[in-house]
Amino acid sequence: MKFRLTSLGVALLALISLLACDASPEPSATPGPTASQSPSSQSTPAPCAAASPLDLAQRIRLSLSVPGCLVFQPGAEPAVLTADTYESGQLLSSTAIPVSAETRIPPDLAPFDAGGCWGNGGRELRISGTGSAAGQFAAHLSCGVDQPSCPDSFDPSGSAVTTSEDGETCVRWKTGQAADSFRVEIRYPSVAVAYAFSVDAGRTSFLLPHDAAPRLFESGQRCRERKDFVVFVFAQRAGLPDTQVAYASVSSECSLTTTSPTPAHADDPFWVFIRQLDAELNKGNTDFVVSRLRTVVVTCTASDVPPRVGGPECFNVGDTFEGFSVGRWRSEGSTVPVSGVIDQLRHLGRTAHPEMSDAYGDGTLRVYAVNDRPERQVAIVTAIIDSPPGFGGAATMRVSMGLYWRRQDQDWVMTGMITNYVYGPEFLDPTGDVRNGLFPAWERFSP
Repeated sequence: MKFRLTSLGVALLALISLLACDASPEPSATPGPTASQSPSSQSTPAPCAAASPLDLAQRIRLSLSVPGCLVFQPGAEPAVLTADTYESGQLLSSTAIPVSAETRIPPDLAPFDAGGCWGNGGRELRISGTGSAAGQFAAHLSCGVDQPSCPDSFDPSGSAVTTSEDGETCVRWKTGQAADSFRVEIRYPSVAVAYAFSVDAGRTSFLLPHDAAPRLFESGQRCRERKDFVVFVFAQRAGLPDTQVAYASVSSECSLTTTSPTPAHADDPFWVFIRQLDAELNKGNTDFVVSRLRTVVVTCTASDVPPRVGGPECFNVGDTFEGFSVGRWRSEGSTVPVSGVIDQLRHLGRTAHPEMSDAYGDGTLRVYAVNDRPERQVAIVTAIIDSPPGFGGAATMRVSMGLYWRRQDQDWVMTGMITNYVYGPEFLDPTGDVRNGLFPAWERFSP
């Protein structure tokens, strides 16, 4: 495994050392990233008092010491605060949390406490704030017991935070602190996103899962979102305050003038088209999609009235319309008048909010992932948009859709669409239901 100390693609490698309780800071001779380090270990006070900044403006503060706490400055409160609980990738429950200046995270929802992970370690909690520009954030809590430690060969120098050329990031710490478990946190202030993992007391290193790791070797946009981050490690003991045993604030550089790596599937016709689609969606040009809709002429018969699941949307025998196949995630699908599909697509382009962001990046309409299988070639697109009529609650929402494509002659036509307004993130961080039922070849897209 190779390690990079200089620029590669769009990013400079973040390579810094965490300060353990028995270490002292030393100036780094390596140019590039900078880090600030805590002077010593310190006991963590009550959760709300210990809350530290999650976003760049420092208007949202977070503590994950049990019971966890979110602190919102005036004007930074989300319109909607939701806690989604997953078990082995399957959504178990979605809980609305009342928002206040100091909001407690219900401890029964967390996948761990100070003593360590609960159950088999398969639970995950995803907390998200939506509905206001200042209140957009996300926090993901899970057990890291099955995530491997860093191999000795990962970085022979023993640096405490290291990112390899493969994009893997290792966190190491030293401590003589008694603990029932350790909690490893990484936060990305640019997008107000945090990840936390509970690991066994015997561990002294942790290999960050890909979803939580910096994106130093992907596109310029992904690098900018995660080039600056903060790492904490806490020793946890049941019945006692957490003790911070390591901390680092890391800043990396994105160089957009360097040559980016060759995109995946560079010469594949479908991926060539997907990159063209992404560029048009970024500009809000949904007519690029509208012009490629493959419709069918529907004439309603007696067996079609009233509408049935999977059938055409017919209300009167003899009605004729130009139809298009649409599915609705966690609901039914049917062939509907294409005019309604066009309205949905144009609403995406017209009301997207590039200035807003959440755990999945900014609100620009774009391709987020691809499912490339014969007879199931799908572009998974997403945006933060104005909530359509009929969707109460927040003024804006993160939506995702699967656009189904087929090559016809020398061009690509869209043959179907599955919409996801209510559970948009499930297409972007796919659950087992999504992978097994819809997108078995789900792959993150990078322009």
